[in-house]
Amino acid sequence: MTKNESMLTSPPSEPKPQVQIQRQPQAPAAETGSCNGLRPDVIARSDEPKQQLTFMHQITACMANPLDTDRVIHQMLQLMSEWLGLNQGRVLLTNATRTQIRIRHAYGLTRADKARGCFRRGEGLTGQVFATGQVCIVQDIDAEPAYLPRTIERSRLPAETVSFMAVPIRQDRLVIGVLACIRSRNHTRALNDDLDILRTVAGLIGQRLWMDAARAADTPLTPVPPMGPCLEDTRSVQPHRLRG
Repeated sequence: MTKNESMLTSPPSEPKPQVQIQRQPQAPAAETGSCNGLRPDVIARSDEPKQQLTFMHQITACMANPLDTDRVIHQMLQLMSEWLGLNQGRVLLTNATRTQIRIRHAYGLTRADKARGCFRRGEGLTGQVFATGQVCIVQDIDAEPAYLPRTIERSRLPAETVSFMAVPIRQDRLVIGVLACIRSRNHTRALNDDLDILRTVAGLIGQRLWMDAARAADTPLTPVPPMGPCLEDTRSVQPHRLRG
């Protein structure tokens, strides 16, 4: 059959929907997307407000995309790394008994890393965020005894100072998981600014998971109840308040 005949007899297939990601220019050195990279090419930039605006635009576009939720969340974590230098983003979700959380989605982690990412309620910083609903900021993981290098060994991270942040993921005020990441302490953007970004992303992930649950239960999709101000979400896990 000739090429022209094949085009006449085979109906054109509909293109699969995809999230269009606008990527930052890549630096030639560094292993892009590897567990080790803290993305030095995004650490020192003067156009951070524009980066954050573009990032939020693309995150919102992800939410509206009909792709399956696993791919959408992976794209969100990828955008966090490529645009903002918030690396090794991971989403940990609770089990049916709410006794532990486990990594369900990640970017920049291996399968073995994800398999190790399981914490009991209240265990380590991640488990404390899940248990208390409070945010966590650690400026230097080497100076924080409560930080558990379980998911990825410290030796596989750069020798420079590494910060860790984690925020709760909620559905109607109920904590169902944790969004966490690491970043370079040398980043020019303030840690509190990144914390606000993580809160926003965690809220969007919570909405997406809620929509999935509603569809699975075949219930009408009503607006997610407004979160409103929450005292637990305005404090840091003690004693890990932002220092300095």
